Amino acid sequence: MHRLTAPWFDRSNYPLDWNGPVRAFVPFPDNDASVSERFASIAQTHPDRIALDDGTAALTYRAAQAAVASLAGWIAAETAPGDLVGILLPTSADFLLTMLACFAAGRLFVPLDSHYPRAWLAEVVKDCGMAAIVARFDDPDTAGLVPDGIRRLDLSAPHDRAAPLQPLGPDDPAFVLFTSGSTGKPKGIVNGQRALLRRVAQYVDAAHVDVQDRFLPLSSECTIAGLRERFTALLTGATLHLIDVQRAGARQILNRLHDAGITMMYGVPALLRTLMQLGTPAPESLRVLRVGGDAVLWSDVDALRAWLPPDCRIELGYSSTEAPIMQWFVPNGFPREGSRVPLGYPLAGNALAILGEDGQAVTPGEEGELVVCSPYVALGRWRDGRVEAGDFPAAANDPSCRVLRTGDLVRLRADGLIDLIGRKDRQLKIRGQRVEPGELEAALRRCDGVHDAAVFPRRVGAQWWLIAYVVGAVDTAALKAALRDRLPAALQPQRIHAVAAIPRLASAKLDMAALGALDADWQGREVLAALPSSDAPTGETETAIAAIWQRVLDTDAIGRHDDFFESGGDSLSTLNLMFAVEEAFGVALPVTMIYAAPTIAALAAAIDRRETAAFSPLVRIRDGDGTPLFIVHGIGGNVMELFALGRRIAGKGAVYGIQARGLDGREAPGASVAAMAADYLGAIRAAYPDGPFHLAGYSAGGLIAFEMARQMRPASLTLIDTQIPMRQWPFATWARHIAKRARHHAGVLSSLPLRDGLGHAVQAAASLTQRLRRRAAPQAVAAPALHIPPALQAVHDATTLAIGDYRPARYDGPVGLVVPVQEDPWMLDVARYWKTRAASIRIRIVPGDHRSMVQGANAAQVAAALSALMQG
Repeated sequence: MHRLTAPWFDRSNYPLDWNGPVRAFVPFPDNDASVSERFASIAQTHPDRIALDDGTAALTYRAAQAAVASLAGWIAAETAPGDLVGILLPTSADFLLTMLACFAAGRLFVPLDSHYPRAWLAEVVKDCGMAAIVARFDDPDTAGLVPDGIRRLDLSAPHDRAAPLQPLGPDDPAFVLFTSGSTGKPKGIVNGQRALLRRVAQYVDAAHVDVQDRFLPLSSECTIAGLRERFTALLTGATLHLIDVQRAGARQILNRLHDAGITMMYGVPALLRTLMQLGTPAPESLRVLRVGGDAVLWSDVDALRAWLPPDCRIELGYSSTEAPIMQWFVPNGFPREGSRVPLGYPLAGNALAILGEDGQAVTPGEEGELVVCSPYVALGRWRDGRVEAGDFPAAANDPSCRVLRTGDLVRLRADGLIDLIGRKDRQLKIRGQRVEPGELEAALRRCDGVHDAAVFPRRVGAQWWLIAYVVGAVDTAALKAALRDRLPAALQPQRIHAVAAIPRLASAKLDMAALGALDADWQGREVLAALPSSDAPTGETETAIAAIWQRVLDTDAIGRHDDFFESGGDSLSTLNLMFAVEEAFGVALPVTMIYAAPTIAALAAAIDRRETAAFSPLVRIRDGDGTPLFIVHGIGGNVMELFALGRRIAGKGAVYGIQARGLDGREAPGASVAAMAADYLGAIRAAYPDGPFHLAGYSAGGLIAFEMARQMRPASLTLIDTQIPMRQWPFATWARHIAKRARHHAGVLSSLPLRDGLGHAVQAAASLTQRLRRRAAPQAVAAPALHIPPALQAVHDATTLAIGDYRPARYDGPVGLVVPVQEDPWMLDVARYWKTRAASIRIRIVPGDHRSMVQGANAAQVAAALSALMQG
């Protein structure tokens, strides 16, 4: 990894306080002073200010510094240099004072969470070779957790022994944080003081922290976030308020916020959602809320805006125990893409890379694993009583920097922000599609009544099922129906269960081991609950179709009146369904039959009567009584991929898809774009003789819609990522494209072994030859390598040839253009092209790429953009 040749990037184009608070403050000093030296300096400058208030006692900076000095001498006397000292105390001033004392004494320490199980603590103590544990042995709640056979330093007993202090350097190992990850297996991460102080400096300079601030961190002192919050307060002269989040209820936390006049607070999204549900607004004193630890949704931001005082800034931080990575303040009215809020802008001092599965940097907008190179990456893992740096190797070009593979899948946006896609270790392949369960969790949390959600992948035979668990008073059937309009079929949950709570670790991460046990319990309940349904398929034909349906959609929940498309059917599953039905019943059915008979009952009736629906170019997607919208098919001629989009269009008008002639295998496909345009306009006039109507076209269908608009001007015309065939490109643009392709293939060849290089060279030559032939004359492009009926293949080939011959003339009306944010780097700039063909053009940018923009949640964004363009 440290030999990585892909370019690192550092896009820290925005200051830390961009969109943040504006007020006078003292920037955090940039020097090599240690934590102890900085705290002593603050105590000398502000001796009578309150440093710590844990709800039972308040200490001034003078008193706190005196306590630290006493504890440091005692710890130095009781332990040896190089010893690892455990701290096992409840959330309190004592915990902070002991950590400060370890810094001063030069002792490596590990904070231990008293809420973790005794077995977990015993495993940590055993694995890390701990020399001693500091605890209050007059407190049975914590004393009983200390394993036998380890030296006990009793904080409740006199500690008047003292020894000379031996402070550590800024890059020496200073503390170990044991993270549990998602499986509960302890993992020790070693950091130095420089990394901690860097996080403090970034926080101070971003939020303009000063001595007037009052902090309340809703996180454990055993986490890097908890340490950052605590030391940011203590190293600036602010007041640190402490509360045990695990023991205090939400109401107690909210009362403390108001009573103490808190100005700075940190929390994870799950806890903040709980606080907001109490109905009491946050105190007017709160000026910065920092959110981290988990993905943040736009619905969270909306709820927080309503809960927080108007001037309170929302700061999102994305970091790990291993490294600080990025942050930003979310401004009001920021353009939204998808359900998740971007992670932020990269922090200065870090170099980042986003790598594909081949280990090479992906192009901007593409998904890949985030890798960090920085002097603030953790020093290593703690194993067998020592630091092992192998997990974070030194960078080849700078030994002071270390490299961290985060395991997070992200993409770099055009505006410099970085979006989280999910975890590399949670991705699954379902029906050939790579999916991230976190996307389903995010969609569930956005649904009304859902307070929390988790998704457990369950292996069923050779398939993966997504089992969703939700907290809240919800109708799981209605919830499942709502998800059909928001997510692609591969992300639809096979089960949704309402539970009292989602199992989480103390770090607020999902406890996957406990979630697995919960799912095992629910599997037994599902078997008992599998009773016959009154809507179950009846008769031989319906039963046979239901079996095919279950196999195609990979589900066992089936009803004779369920709608195929609402149950997750897409273009590929539709083809598979109709092929299987034809084979099972020995009857030739057009693929278009599924539009007229989208349920098991209706399809079975048509098969029993050997009926086929009369063909029409118009496929009703949604009824309505306003001005209708007609969306023209893409290259394949069918409109299955337009259903998710069409059903989300705003307004009262009906929505139709326009399918190509020839799909039924009885008529010849259209021979030219002009002929198809005239044919489709005739069908529209027959259905709506008085007009008006809106018109749109997806992909190649935009060319047909454009010609229809020239023949009969509609109320509005919108092209959805409509490219023109390569044969129509300006020669200079086409030549640059060919040169770019050739350079790309040459670069790939230079990095491959001889045998692989020869194979790639043959494929590259064939690809370039095909592009040259397309420029010379129109030709059909091969359809996907599937079992395609002859009728569909004929439509695909005819449409390809027709658009290859079409040269769009100028249209004297306005054109709307919807394009995806992930543009195809090999294709023409569509916006620039269509600006030369229309009187005026309005552009909307939506999430996704050419294919995914009309699927799942992205389809809602396209529908919103199309609806806005229709309204003018």
